[in-house]
Formats: sequence, C-alpha cells, structure tokens
Amino acid sequence: MTTCIHICVHSQGIVLLLLASPIVQLFRAPASLPVPSSARRSHGAGGTGNLAGMGTIENPQALRELYAAPGARALAKEVKELDAHCARFIALSPFCVMGSATTTGDPDLSPRGGAPGFVTVRDSRTILIPDRPGNNRLDSLGKLAANPRIALLFLIPGVDETLRVFGKAEIVAGADFDGDFVTNGKAPKTVLKIAVERAFFQCGKALMRAQLWNAAPRSDRAGLPTLGEMIKDQTGHSDRTESQEEMTARYRKEL
Repeated sequence: MTTCIHICVHSQGIVLLLLASPIVQLFRAPASLPVPSSARRSHGAGGTGNLAGMGTIENPQALRELYAAPGARALAKEVKELDAHCARFIALSPFCVMGSATTTGDPDLSPRGGAPGFVTVRDSRTILIPDRPGNNRLDSLGKLAANPRIALLFLIPGVDETLRVFGKAEIVAGADFDGDFVTNGKAPKTVLKIAVERAFFQCGKALMRAQLWNAAPRSDRAGLPTLGEMIKDQTGHSDRTESQEEMTARYRKEL
C-alpha cells in the first residue's frame, strides 16, 4: 500500500490533509506510474471515467481508470537532486510545510517559517533547517528521530507554483554548527540535515483557485475566537484566556 499527501488551499488559508495507510516506508520514491491502456486519454481530456456504483475506491488500478494518463512532462519533471531552479526557489521561500510519520504510519504536518533563506541549501543533495522555538511537543522531530523519511512543500508569497522535496533527515545538535543559525540572538537546539532524494515543482492550479495571494478573499481575524479561547473550550481549563493582542506580543518575544 502507499501513502498520499493531499494539500488543499482554501481561500481562508492553507488546509493540509495527510491520508496515510499503515506503512513503514513513508514518502518512499515511487516506481514508474503504471498506466493501463484503457486510461490513455480514453476518458477524454478530463479523464472522468465512470464513477457510478464504484463506492469506495481502494484499488490503485481502479483509481487509475478514472483519470487520464499523466502527461510526459508531468512524469519527467522529477529530479534526483536540487538544481539551480530548486535552490533559488528555496532561497526565496519564507515558509514550508514539513511532513513526517512514525514507523507505523501515524502522520504529522508542521509549518516552518523564517526570513527568506531560513532553509539553507548546502549542496545539490543537502539542505539544512534550524529548529526554532515552538510548543516543545516535538511532534515532527520525535517522529523523524525514529523514521527519517521527510517531505517538504515550499511556498513563496505571490508565486502560485510550489516546490516539493523528499528525502531523509538527520537531527543534529545546533551547537555543531558554530553559531551559523543564530537568529534574534537565539541559536537552535537542533538542525535538520536532509539528504535530498527527489524534488519537483507543483503547478499553480490549487493556489490560483484559492486566490491565496489575493488580499480580497482574506478573512478578518476577528471572525474567529482567539487561539486561547478555542483551546480553553477544547480542554476545559479554567485559566485566564489571553487576548489575541497579548498572545501575539508574547509570541514576538519568543520568535
């Protein structure tokens, strides 16, 4: 069985759905995609196939039958190391989403951000990501310590295309980098050293549909309760709830 990551972009923000089957080889590089003869554009440009009576689709072959064959460029665009275009994209990106999983397939997604270039491309097969202060749950790092398979999605504000990178991560003590990643006077406790195995650019259709970089459809933050209020409702804690302004001010001191 395989693992799929679906990243959808909604007009009010990024919604990430990770659907995982219980496997150990999360994010393993796929073999060439089998395309049955009946799927070779036989369903028209949209490749809609016949959905009637299919119910839940659990067979990859049946799923393939519903879609047109991928184009030659879509199959050929995957590279085995970072070229100049990938390196430039990462250098301009202030934000990425990190995917990881336990050895039994329990998935995790985590945002990572900083000034453009916060992720360092050391060479065509190595990138470095310093860990910044968070909630100390270690959801991602804990999984990577046991299962090094990692997936990254890089975004650049104003650019609809994204970059997907896959590989294996090592967790290295921040002190081993002699202060290379000090930000706001703070050195990271750890740095992820990622051995790149494959990468490819994702087309901009999802972000175009979402108008993600268009200011017009953005939601007013006041339309949601504060994070403190939501967590209080979820946990039942009786602690005083800080305002959104208080929380933001506190976060700025911890960045």
